[in-house]
Amino acid sequence: CVCVCVCVCVCVCARASKRRESSKSRRRRRRAWGGAVVRFGGRSVALGRRGRWHARALHTHPQPPITPPLTGKLTLPCLPVSSPPQRIRLEVEDEGIPSTALREISLLRELQHPNVVMLRDCVQDDGKLYLVFEFVDKDLKKYMESTSALLDPMLVKSYAFQICRGLAFCHSRGVMHRDLKPQNLLVSRDGKLKLADFGLARAFCPPIRPLTHEVVTLWYRPPEILMGSQTYAPPVDVWAIGAILAECTTKRPFLPGDSEIDELFKIFRIFGTPNEEVWPGCTALQDWNPAFPNWPRLNVSKFVPGLEEAGVDLLKEMMRYDPRERISAKAAMAHPYFDDLEKEAI
Repeated sequence: CVCVCVCVCVCVCARASKRRESSKSRRRRRRAWGGAVVRFGGRSVALGRRGRWHARALHTHPQPPITPPLTGKLTLPCLPVSSPPQRIRLEVEDEGIPSTALREISLLRELQHPNVVMLRDCVQDDGKLYLVFEFVDKDLKKYMESTSALLDPMLVKSYAFQICRGLAFCHSRGVMHRDLKPQNLLVSRDGKLKLADFGLARAFCPPIRPLTHEVVTLWYRPPEILMGSQTYAPPVDVWAIGAILAECTTKRPFLPGDSEIDELFKIFRIFGTPNEEVWPGCTALQDWNPAFPNWPRLNVSKFVPGLEEAGVDLLKEMMRYDPRERISAKAAMAHPYFDDLEKEAI
């Protein structure tokens, strides 16, 4: 009897200890990922601290779909992966939900496209709002860093086309992304690309009040914003595509300035210092300085070795000084650079 009792006590204590360790492990994991773990069908998903990060899969195991709604300031049923987007109902309390999050949610609800990341759910937990996106393997920046060789020219072409296609859709819906860069482009193993991180996105139709120039990551920022324009439009996104195309070709940032003036001068050194002839109205911009050094325009192809002639031509069309002369994302899709691309298969 003594042996049996001791054995039972040891087993019970061992199970209790294991449960405590398991509970502690779960709490540590939740703290590391911002305190929220949700399931979509058979997939457990941990949510990052920053609401704009896409969901990250931890492990998979069979689980029945979760049908009860999550409770809190924001109430939504948890969606299985295959479900269509769910209407979002927000209940604002106390200080409410950040306007940037509301803007991103409202815009993504309208932007359902194969080349735009899908917002699957929203979760409010411990005073934080989490946006849950479809899972995509990695961003374009990490993909380029993961390979030692240059990207295949046809893959670069495919990525450029998909960026143009996704952006053309956004622009047709009256939305500027305003923060295009490799880190905000998600790529899958089968070559699909999706625009992500719409935290700085903004509707431009109907016309709105003057906009801030503190948008677009410095290396992808167009000259009109660098010189203080507050009335910019969709061409700001097209300039960024040009910089991304060059970076994908060489695997080096095209215009890596370390300040606004340095970025502007890096642009001038390649494309020449602008004037009223090539860019009417540039001298009237807020931060124009007549003392700017006068650099001549150089041969752009020297800075993107490996990019075919048609690609260089598209790059120059995307990075024209005058935003009104810059090619649109929709028109770029019909450029000869993409003629040998199997567009229907992408």
